[in-house]
Amino acid sequence: MNFYYLLLLTIPGYFFFLNFVRYLACKRHEQQYLDWLDKKNIATDEIHQTGIAVQKLLRRVVADDVLPMTKPIGYGKIASFNANIIDQYPTRDIQFAPQFIKKFWMAKGAYKERMWDSVNPFCWLQLLFKVPVITLTSFGLDKSSNLITLFKIIWGIIVFLIGSIITLYPAEIKLFLDSKILQLFK
Repeated sequence: MNFYYLLLLTIPGYFFFLNFVRYLACKRHEQQYLDWLDKKNIATDEIHQTGIAVQKLLRRVVADDVLPMTKPIGYGKIASFNANIIDQYPTRDIQFAPQFIKKFWMAKGAYKERMWDSVNPFCWLQLLFKVPVITLTSFGLDKSSNLITLFKIIWGIIVFLIGSIITLYPAEIKLFLDSKILQLFK
């Protein structure tokens, strides 16, 4: 049975490692951006090459806000528009730079929280109960739909029954799984 526990531990370990790597990448890109703002030894083309990666890294965990902008376009005319903050990366514009630093801080905090949530058993239980909602909303159903409520009830009963069976019959389940795994490798 130790093999099954080890297999179950690899999933949280994978998510912990994945979010740890994203946290470190976020930290590195933030420092690179701050150095670029201070005009240290960071080439402009180097920071522009990381633009798409940084935008993806930030969008995974941070909502993209808009900033109202007005720019003179000549002949006494002014253009006003809303600019997405993350889309403007990298820029030295005084209106966007503090926003990017704030976004980096928020992303680092979110990745750190996800890291620790990946090893928290209560978060995994919460995810287990959210499976029907996540699945059905990915098909386009509204979260407040009666169909989702029905599936949540059915899913709760299924999870309760599976948990009860695992608790009441651990030896039989181990014997069953061992025989099925042996059949797979024959």
